[in-house]
Amino acid sequence: MPILTRRGYTGRFRQNQAFGRPFRMKKHSPQAGGLAGWWPSLGQAGNILRDYAGIMGDMSYVNSPAFVTDPIRGKGTNFDSADTDHLTATTGVGDPLGKYPIVFAEWFRPDVVNANATLLFWGDSTQSSDNISAIIVGSTSALRFWYRNGTSNLIDTAALTAGKLYHYVGVVWNQDDVDLYLNGAFVGNGSTNTGGHATGFDTIGLGRSLDSTPGLDYDGKIFDSRTYFNRGMNASEVWHAYTQPWDLYEPIPRVFPVLVPAAAAGNILIHPGMSGGMDVMVGGIRG
Repeated sequence: MPILTRRGYTGRFRQNQAFGRPFRMKKHSPQAGGLAGWWPSLGQAGNILRDYAGIMGDMSYVNSPAFVTDPIRGKGTNFDSADTDHLTATTGVGDPLGKYPIVFAEWFRPDVVNANATLLFWGDSTQSSDNISAIIVGSTSALRFWYRNGTSNLIDTAALTAGKLYHYVGVVWNQDDVDLYLNGAFVGNGSTNTGGHATGFDTIGLGRSLDSTPGLDYDGKIFDSRTYFNRGMNASEVWHAYTQPWDLYEPIPRVFPVLVPAAAAGNILIHPGMSGGMDVMVGGIRG
């Protein structure tokens, strides 16, 4: 199975300017193979969310989403639909053809689940029919993963709960065959004949649909977003991604209970951990 070559980012540390602690992608992690885009919120620097895989491209913050601390996932990007907060990048990687299997994976905590909202979008900015997206369906509060080429090949979860932390993995084996997992468990398979390959993919984004009629703005937090090309995931690989969320980071951050001065409450403090690790302390919160 071919795996795309990353542009050297696995060979050096990229400075985490928000906290002054560098980390990089651990190239020997089982989660690294085929990684085409990786946007951890811990890698935010100014108005940029860095792509630590180095293929799909860094994203820019639009309308200044806020940043929050989380006792489990550390730092997150907080999206407010009223402000149309989102992130976007123009990507030159081309269409899905030749990149199957394709995987989307994200850690997120929704604040609102009864309104249509987009978590991750990759598609054609000039029309609405061709894209791969993970969305929340307001009428059912379900997470939906789909491949769209006029006809949608999709699968839905059961209703989500506002405020709960989730991890999903969506696998596009080809345009007519998609799988969805939620919190490590298999949800189901979609096998609708879409009539061909989607084309014109030029934009990727978080927190908003970025097709010809932008919208479906998200309310909630996103902590870690990933895309993979030429790599599927089976149940054991999905379980590893869910149960070992820091395995791709080098050094590995550790979120743990800590008491810090009241002045630091609401902030994340990071300092060198034992054995070369990186400790993530959530100020004023017992994680």
